[in-house]
Amino acid sequence: MGQVEADAELYRDITVLLKEQRALLGSDRRTDDRRPYERWQLVAPYDGESLPEQDAFREKRCIDLSSSGLSFFSARRPVTSHVVVALGQDPFLFFVAEIVHIHEVESHNGTEFFVGCNFQNRVDYEGESQA
Repeated sequence: MGQVEADAELYRDITVLLKEQRALLGSDRRTDDRRPYERWQLVAPYDGESLPEQDAFREKRCIDLSSSGLSFFSARRPVTSHVVVALGQDPFLFFVAEIVHIHEVESHNGTEFFVGCNFQNRVDYEGESQA
């Protein structure tokens, strides 16, 4: 699959997730590039070589989602430059995302890290990367 086809497939997958979120919220607004996506999703550190094992995933409070990335809160500063994100409902869609910014914030939970990511490609735990 070429890069153009892979990008188109990634965009279609994210669009499905955004529609699912709108349906859950009962919203009929038009899709913006960045949409609130206040859900708990699974995130794991990614070393760029081996996909993380199931026990490496932790629930993270997501804030927003777009066709190009997402943001979430983490109690700990990420230790890798990439993560694997499991989005949607079981069966999940898995994406590799590059961390592009981390901001330390204070909340009622104490110090948290606001993490912004850009999607790189979709991955399939049954096989190889799909991009």
